[in-house]
Amino acid sequence: MKKDCYKNLGFKRLNVFSMVPALFGKKTRETISETKKNKVDGNFAGDGWQNGGALVVNMDGKALLSFKQETPGEHVDPNDVLRALRIEGHVDVHASTDTPSCDEGACALPKKKEVKNTKE
Repeated sequence: MKKDCYKNLGFKRLNVFSMVPALFGKKTRETISETKKNKVDGNFAGDGWQNGGALVVNMDGKALLSFKQETPGEHVDPNDVLRALRIEGHVDVHASTDTPSCDEGACALPKKKEVKNTKE
């Protein structure tokens, strides 16, 4: 039943033939290298074959942003999320050199300067 939701939303489920090339793609290799460099480990429980994504939906149920991973190394650009929500600001996704802090449940980078909404 849970898989139907992903399927209906158009999210891909990889198979052996699509996973192998995806793991050797440039973006995936860069992501793996970055996580190793920053000593990020995590909870990899769940369906490793299911690609994810991000949905930003307004209160009326209208999708403002739909991002679907094509490969495991892809991530939604936070600036696309800001634009979808009509929030002015910019996140430099490559600027952080800080090491993430991890506990049993998750890892997080140290807090950065807050992005201010200039529409006030």
